[in-house]
Amino acid sequence: MTMIVALLGGCFPGNEFEEPAPRDMIVVAAARCGIPNFEPTPRGDGFSAYVNDNVPNSDAKEACIIEDVEQRQGYRIER
Repeated sequence: MTMIVALLGGCFPGNEFEEPAPRDMIVVAAARCGIPNFEPTPRGDGFSAYVNDNVPNSDAKEACIIEDVEQRQGYRIER
């Protein structure tokens, strides 16, 4: 059964076997998204892309970081 789950794991979004994004990768993505000196929030076995509400357009910037890391670079960000 475990083998079947492992084989099917790659077929679904949010694959738990993906590597968590390294901190430095999130920092660079945040800079590209308009947040220099970003400090990722430790969460689980990695980091989240939480952007404080006091940052203008925080939701859009957080989405930008997530898209950059997960879709362009293929790593996982904790939520």
